[in-house]
Amino acid sequence: MVPRALVLLVMAALLAGCRLGPRFDNHPQPTLTVDHGPFEAAGCPVDQDDLRRCLPESPFALMGCDAMRLAPDLLGGLEPGFPIALCDVYPDWHEEESSHSLGAMEASEYYVYKHTGPTPIYVRYVIYKNGAFVLLADAEAMRGIYAPIESSEEALSFALAATGLEARYGLARHPDYAYEGNRIEDTHVTEVYNGYRLTLFDLRLFGCGPHWTYEVDLHVRNDGEITELGRRPVFRDKALDGLCVE
Repeated sequence: MVPRALVLLVMAALLAGCRLGPRFDNHPQPTLTVDHGPFEAAGCPVDQDDLRRCLPESPFALMGCDAMRLAPDLLGGLEPGFPIALCDVYPDWHEEESSHSLGAMEASEYYVYKHTGPTPIYVRYVIYKNGAFVLLADAEAMRGIYAPIESSEEALSFALAATGLEARYGLARHPDYAYEGNRIEDTHVTEVYNGYRLTLFDLRLFGCGPHWTYEVDLHVRNDGEITELGRRPVFRDKALDGLCVE
């Protein structure tokens, strides 16, 4: 017979676990950097809305980019290590243009990923290679430059660039958050057969609350093909439950 004191101890531990929420497994964030130098004077100055709108005569605008974003340092694992920036196309900026608008029409067919919402934003990339800006218009162009994927750092950077999902590090319990599941793990990469398996996160902000952040499990093959293996809601800010984002 199990001693009553042990039963009470186990029950107390279980109740404490329920109150405290899930266990958090943390992983170190890799130290990566991206060279932004070639893009600082590329004709996309920062405006009053903190947006880098591209001037009509700029090389970015001539490639169909409406705005440019400096790439986060976590894209610094890409190989070859060309300087890289994001090229955003806003279809609503082209509503009064002809149906053959370079930015809106081409990006609606060729893009790496898009931000969904009331108005989609098509995302491409521009690299600085051999003294010139080169547009990477879609996933095939990305694979053509960066495949094969041969390290965990490159797998992380490539997955972030190709999907628009987020890496999260240092996750910890927040008193204002609601949680699902009994274990949440930081972004991490594991080498597997024919590539890498990794965890990223996706905040579903558009629409009405509750706004969950999802844990997304991905497989990045050595040839650059990415497969989503599954996703689950893991946490949300309860203060945003009544918020509708349009």
